[in-house]
Amino acid sequence: MIRKTVIITGAVGGIGSATAKKFAKNGYNIALIYNKTSPKKLEKELKEYGIDIFSVKMDISNEEQVVKGFAEIIKHFDSVDCLVCAAGVAEKEELIIDRSKEDISRIIDINLKGTIYCNREISKYFIGKKSGSIVNISSVLGDVG
Repeated sequence: MIRKTVIITGAVGGIGSATAKKFAKNGYNIALIYNKTSPKKLEKELKEYGIDIFSVKMDISNEEQVVKGFAEIIKHFDSVDCLVCAAGVAEKEELIIDRSKEDISRIIDINLKGTIYCNREISKYFIGKKSGSIVNISSVLGDVG
């Protein structure tokens, strides 16, 4: 049986881990992209579904890490069918008027540039494959300033 494969950014966070569990229940192999929090606990849960799990530590705001990491994932699985971008930062609850220049740069680097880098890298692959799906997710914090 040929399994489909999904790449999930922010895989250890709330939205990312729930997404990974849903894909695992549906028999997908999963590439877990994480940055700071170890994926070991999530990997253990997902392995119960008998799927292939490949974890890659990556700062998605770093273009070089994205290029290298996606190449590793594609090499590991031979085929990738879907990308789910669930990585993002909200950090402390502050009004936009109280955000520092550094806060704003970090948010844009991860939430916007990181998502674009990941979309770009997988799009190159999907164009050659002539198929693939991309899902970009944000939290409800995107609705409030």
